[in-house]
Amino acid sequence: MGSTQRLFQGLTFKVADYSERERALDLRRRIYTVEHGTAGLDEFDDVAIHLVAIDQHSAIVAALRLVASSYRPFDFERFISLDRIVSRDAIPAEVSRFCVERTHRAIHRGQVVHLGMLKLLYEFASHKGITDLLALVLPEMEIVYKVAFFVPLDITVEHPVWGPARIIHLDLIRARMAYENSKHPVARLLFRTNVPNIILSE
Repeated sequence: MGSTQRLFQGLTFKVADYSERERALDLRRRIYTVEHGTAGLDEFDDVAIHLVAIDQHSAIVAALRLVASSYRPFDFERFISLDRIVSRDAIPAEVSRFCVERTHRAIHRGQVVHLGMLKLLYEFASHKGITDLLALVLPEMEIVYKVAFFVPLDITVEHPVWGPARIIHLDLIRARMAYENSKHPVARLLFRTNVPNIILSE
């Protein structure tokens, strides 16, 4: 078994079907209620694409959502014009509500789940022709995205629910050009390595 397969052994990363979507929302509700004092659910959940990680027992252990540009304005656009960040011919999407089951957050496991979810996100976004990924993140999540080459913008906002948060951005086309031949292990994983555990079909 190759090293990448070992990293993601026992996990499947995929686009959630209807029942998985409901279970992903339940996961988020549990985590966000305890850690943020709110369920973290809103009107975008009905139109978003939900990406999930599923373990060998069919339990959802991580989830995030992707909101396509057809459902703009994005949540962060209440604070700043998207035209300040991406070009007019870009096809952007907003990433949000990234959550991981507490039992999968330890260094020896959690990083694998996070990287698998980001690999799924990149593969799915590229498959759909999305050019730019943007997120409004809390300070504790910024490092996760920075490891995967998102760039924090010099834009910090006071969100009415989440408090201080920063907008981060990934230009997928430029990132792939810059990193696909890199020897950096994360770059190699995200931009070049084939991961059989990832399923792109909706």
